[in-house]
Amino acid sequence: MSGCTLLALACNSNSTLDIDSLHHPRGLAVTEDGALLVADAGNGRILRVVPGIGNEVLRDGLPVTWDGGPGGDTVIGVSGLHVAGADLLYVVGEFRGDRFRRAYRLSPAAGPVALTNVGEELPVDGLVNPYDVVALDGEVYISDAGANAVFRVLDDGGVALYARLPRISVSSLDTDRTTDPVPTGLAAGPDGAIYLATLAGAPYAPGSAAIYRLADLNDDGDALGDGETEPVVEGLTAATDVAFTDTGWLLTTEFSLDMAGLYADLTPQRAADLPGRVTAWCGAQSVVVADDVSTPTSVVAVGDLIVVAEEFAGRVTQLDPRDTPWDQPCTAWRDAD
Repeated sequence: MSGCTLLALACNSNSTLDIDSLHHPRGLAVTEDGALLVADAGNGRILRVVPGIGNEVLRDGLPVTWDGGPGGDTVIGVSGLHVAGADLLYVVGEFRGDRFRRAYRLSPAAGPVALTNVGEELPVDGLVNPYDVVALDGEVYISDAGANAVFRVLDDGGVALYARLPRISVSSLDTDRTTDPVPTGLAAGPDGAIYLATLAGAPYAPGSAAIYRLADLNDDGDALGDGETEPVVEGLTAATDVAFTDTGWLLTTEFSLDMAGLYADLTPQRAADLPGRVTAWCGAQSVVVADDVSTPTSVVAVGDLIVVAEEFAGRVTQLDPRDTPWDQPCTAWRDAD
């Protein structure tokens, strides 16, 4: 590793982890033995990074499309990762040409097994463009950035609608309009609920994104009822992930604070000039962890360390943990109703 060591207890500055040839890294996860997993979307692979040992390819040959997203200039491939005991859950976004969009379970003994089917029509039967995946109480949930929904995986490989978000009112060029909230990162909260990050579609209005808490309060298999899908953090811009620290703080990543400017010229240099940020939340209390991260797509916390994937910079960065408020316990999310 360069700089400080991944998963060490202290570090003096932000440090890019020594992972060769990353291309549009997205999802991150940490295994029970402390290895970092990286969804290397642009190279169609999942990497396992072991502190002090090196990197290995855990899965490769995954499909990649180079003409997705707004303007057809965004890579779509493997994105969300979630460690479920000894297994790894992961999703691969839509692959134009053969409708490749699935969730998988990768087991050490059995290898990858598809958890979901591919529907013949969009968006009726199956996923459109899965972004992230999380397991909770024996169920698997997937955020779908194409269908603007969260799905629950069924035993037969189908998916059932779990949550759909209300449209967002924004103002653009002095004209009021609405836009879709696009589901992105997922996390299981300390209160047993699912937390979901969102970004707003065009015109990408600043402050129009939010983090939602999803909870099946009436035990009917979804979070579509009154009070079951509620915003808990608002005023964000293009939130792409959510995670919890060991002490209960909620972490969010924002892709950029000027999404309209970024999508006007979506290049690595433009991404560096219009950075995003990482913020930690304890209820309404918040602190900016980093405001100079380039297109962050995923964040994980291990102890007092925070690691973030920066997609267009092609790197995974360990953030400087100095002045961390999350060394004090936060019970705000545990106490949610």
